[in-house]
Amino acid sequence: MRRLMVGLVCLAVMAVGMMPLTTARAQDSGYLRYNDGIVALDYPAEWYANAYGDFEQRGILMAPEAIQLDSGDGDLLESAELEEAVMGGTPVFVVMVTSLAEVNGSPREILDELFEGTNDLRTEKAGPLNLPNANGAETIGTGEINGTRLGFHAVALIGQGRFVFAVGIASEDGFEANRAAFYDMAHSLEFVGADHLPSPLPVAPSTEFSLMNGSGFSMLAPTGWQPAAIETFDGSLTVFCTPPAEPTRPYNSDLAAIDGFLANGTWDAALSAELLGCVIDRTVVGVITIPIALLDAGGSPSQAVLQRVLTSGVVNKIVQTRLVNVQNHAGAEVMAVVEGLEPVATAPYGLYSLVLEHEGWLVIFAASSPLEDFGANEAIFRTMAYSLTPQNLPNYDDYTGASGEIISYGTEIDPVLSPDSSDEWRFYGMAGDYIEVSVTSTEFDAVLELYDADGNFLVDNDDFNDTNPYITYVLPADGYYVIRVSAYSMGAGGNYHLSLQVAEVIIN
Repeated sequence: MRRLMVGLVCLAVMAVGMMPLTTARAQDSGYLRYNDGIVALDYPAEWYANAYGDFEQRGILMAPEAIQLDSGDGDLLESAELEEAVMGGTPVFVVMVTSLAEVNGSPREILDELFEGTNDLRTEKAGPLNLPNANGAETIGTGEINGTRLGFHAVALIGQGRFVFAVGIASEDGFEANRAAFYDMAHSLEFVGADHLPSPLPVAPSTEFSLMNGSGFSMLAPTGWQPAAIETFDGSLTVFCTPPAEPTRPYNSDLAAIDGFLANGTWDAALSAELLGCVIDRTVVGVITIPIALLDAGGSPSQAVLQRVLTSGVVNKIVQTRLVNVQNHAGAEVMAVVEGLEPVATAPYGLYSLVLEHEGWLVIFAASSPLEDFGANEAIFRTMAYSLTPQNLPNYDDYTGASGEIISYGTEIDPVLSPDSSDEWRFYGMAGDYIEVSVTSTEFDAVLELYDADGNFLVDNDDFNDTNPYITYVLPADGYYVIRVSAYSMGAGGNYHLSLQVAEVIIN
């Protein structure tokens, strides 16, 4: 039996005759709007959507019930389960998008060529189709594949440098029952720009969502999920594991490693086996908020971060990448297959990530699950990612208002103090954080001071260990703080080592 993709292409690409279809949208059907950043369309509210694609071809499959997919190579349309469902009467609507440069011929010629050679084809309609921002052709008819008679409504469209092929298909009885829906979907297709607001995919009705605030953003999350860890560094990190597991807490070394990778694209420290175990063995979602100023990235910060992930050496296959705009925030989205993170031996797993820019901040949503579970979780991941809403973020003006570079918990640096000057280092902390700051130097007698973001003096030290200062302090409030390093003697300066550590982080 031919795979459904062969059936779709061999069936969905034929044409003859012309007969107008006047069916209007069924008034008793609620329709949802789907947009993947390239095309938008309406489809029945009780249907579900699965996205698939790669750099050259992207698409979406919609069906009135969830279809378990196991195609091995990630090609949704090569799924035996999908073929069986369609042959059994389940209607599906498929949209495939590719660059116009990849296509030869007009929409009419492409439909004719695709359907050429299909046996026992009865065409009801083959004519032009003009839609918003697109022109093309459509074909409606029936044909036989492997002994099963199928009905189809196919369209081919061009616009904005893109080519779209879409087809609604089902067994003959299923086609008749869904003829109006196929017509509605085919005629609602619309090319949209990458700046169009994507809409979350619907999730299974049994999935209950609740609002959880973490990492400076609120988002929808299934009520059965719990945050396994909340930590803070220059921004913050929230990790969810499901099913709820024993407390799994990434330590400061993990945060320092993530911080360094985001800042300069290199892993200076390995992630802990504990954190990786959570990522590898379970369905997991992480949200990171970090100041864009920390990133060594030209052009688009969101694209730069995703590019670093994709070239990090652990991505086996890039399934799809595209620019998006979520709630008026520019960003980039990627789906990929990942394997080989050290120090945990890993099997391949699916990765979904969305990176957005918001008023000087970068929010990174990353989700993964074992490869066999990824298809079932993808709609949930996208729904969570698209629900991200800024909440309780520190004022970015405060962050940028003072001089000095930004550091984070776990920092160990070796700067040089110029004579007759002082260095200021800013960091973000939360109420109750018990910090330790130390300066050591063999070249000058250092003085160490701590201030809040408004310049109010908090604590200082001169000679804790010989001439080296040391401060411990419990932060009174969430916000930014300034560490000032200077020389006790006029005209002095030189090399020094600065350490900022947190002895205790309060976990909410």
